[in-house]
Amino acid sequence: MGFTNGIPEYGIHDKLWPNEIAEKFWFFFKAMLENMIWSETDYIIEGEAVLPELIYELLKKHPDK
Repeated sequence: MGFTNGIPEYGIHDKLWPNEIAEKFWFFFKAMLENMIWSETDYIIEGEAVLPELIYELLKKHPDK
């Protein structure tokens, strides 16, 4: 709902399938994850709108993290 109401230009809303949300959300989420990698902050990330192939993109880019 934060994206639906706060950043409507992202086009994220509850009528989308999780994979559609993941693809629209990836630009923001990737930047957030890369900041966590850079700051060496540990987090547990979960959610149905997290696509393994997108996470794999980051694993290839940062294999030592």
